[in-house]
Amino acid sequence: MSFFSRKTRPATSGRSPSRTFRPRLELLEDRSVPSAGALDPTFGSGGIVTTKVSTNEDTARAVALQTDGKVVVAGTAYLGAGYDSGAFAVLRYNANGSLDSSFGSGGKTITDIDSRKADGANAVAIDYSGGSLATNPNYGKIYAAGWASLGNPMFGAGAEDAAFALVRYNPNGTLDTTFGGSQAKGKVITNFTSGSEYAYGVAVQPNGKIVVTGVGSDIVLARYNANGILDGTFGNQGKVITDDGIATDAAVGDMVLQADGKIVVIGRGSVSGSGAYVSVLARYNGNGTRDNSFGTNGLVTTLDKRFGTVAVQPDGKLVAGGTNGVDESFHWAFARFETGGALDASFGTSGTVVTDTSGVARAVTLDAAGRIVAAGWTPGVGTDTALLRLNPDGSLDATFGTGGKVQTSISQFGDFASDVVIQTDGKIVTAGYFDSRATAGSPVDRDFALARYLPSSPQIGSFTASPNPLTAGSPVTLTASNVQALNPGSTITQVAFYMDSNNNGVLDSGDSLLGYGTQTSPGTWTFTFTFATSGTYKLFARAQDSYGVFSDPLALDLQVL
Repeated sequence: MSFFSRKTRPATSGRSPSRTFRPRLELLEDRSVPSAGALDPTFGSGGIVTTKVSTNEDTARAVALQTDGKVVVAGTAYLGAGYDSGAFAVLRYNANGSLDSSFGSGGKTITDIDSRKADGANAVAIDYSGGSLATNPNYGKIYAAGWASLGNPMFGAGAEDAAFALVRYNPNGTLDTTFGGSQAKGKVITNFTSGSEYAYGVAVQPNGKIVVTGVGSDIVLARYNANGILDGTFGNQGKVITDDGIATDAAVGDMVLQADGKIVVIGRGSVSGSGAYVSVLARYNGNGTRDNSFGTNGLVTTLDKRFGTVAVQPDGKLVAGGTNGVDESFHWAFARFETGGALDASFGTSGTVVTDTSGVARAVTLDAAGRIVAAGWTPGVGTDTALLRLNPDGSLDATFGTGGKVQTSISQFGDFASDVVIQTDGKIVTAGYFDSRATAGSPVDRDFALARYLPSSPQIGSFTASPNPLTAGSPVTLTASNVQALNPGSTITQVAFYMDSNNNGVLDSGDSLLGYGTQTSPGTWTFTFTFATSGTYKLFARAQDSYGVFSDPLALDLQVL
């Protein structure tokens, strides 16, 4: 859980130039202070936003960022007591986490494609093709993709038959009734087979065409012209069906567009007839044909892993995330593939990483430094939202959270992150849902949940003592230099200096606070005091920024003669 105990003190000034050391105890725990990955206190309530969309269950599945910093979330709202009452739910939040009252009705838009049948959204995208409204009349419009039941109710009697559903909204949240023609009125349904298909990915190409991907018994794709009509130049009259060798229990179908226009889709499930877990990556050319330069006939199969999310690096390599299917407890797992589909041996162990974090990575993305940020769930208080950050080589980023992991608990009955995006300032936004019921005996009641995390910690470039060594009874000046506030919009509020009182080499609850430094120049903080007793002392400096986030402590050894 990303709640931390804080002991905040103002930066001090006007101190006497020298003081005899009288140690004070500062209450600390080994990792009880906010670090990179701390919840952003300027977003919602302490970094968390929860929204009840309907009087029943609501589940957020996808998140996208507008260029003005607003956050668009799509999912499913259940308008009645049964799951057959599912409807598309699209919400927009201001940059501070409040609902945007200029969007829909109080920030919410509910679209019930058929009130008698189930439907819901799994993906969302915003049209920024063309660069401006002057060159693209659909600029800023929002697409939500998912599924709609065609036959009998999804959870009622009779056979299930679901199809792709794609809805376009105007920037103010109203349905764009020009999309799909006069009959569709903004809601486009695409059926592939007599079975069921569910859309899990949507993206707008630079030319304004819309690609939707998903799964049923096979991987399926559709491409639409900007007016919502299937693009006849893509696949078979706008549709592509790929036999991927996965059994009919295939699930998920995340997708990503490469810079060269190629389309990458990922699906997961079990091998037909065996029950073994498998993941399949498929890459397609711009016209919907399979890219035979990728894997075998455009397909790459990974056994014993269930990858359901994919991101593309600037160099064209693909990063997949999910879980290892061979371990009954399940752990977050990742793989990186070369541009031709082979596992990248420079990543993790022979191209794959299995972490010690239980649960499932539901979404992956890349930050500006090339690090992999993954969101999903892990066992905790029920289940908790979790974030992992990996270095480009696949190792966990030790500067993020605790050993690369941040765990957030909103409810005692379960939290899930479904998607993750990174703002231009580096802040990380997750969207998902939590169980908001008050007691264990009450019916499950899920609501939308968002969280925003800070990407960095303050940093101290160097920590010195002058003089060192020194004579007992003489003053020593500690200097923390090149102190930087790396979180967006933050400043350094204080630099604290400690002594390793319990001699264990780390800053913890057994150590003594010497005092707080004075800023003597930009990035430089000093503190002067006097040791009366000779000996060798390990000292620490640690900075705090205006979000309440602390740097990792920097240490030095001081010799008093």
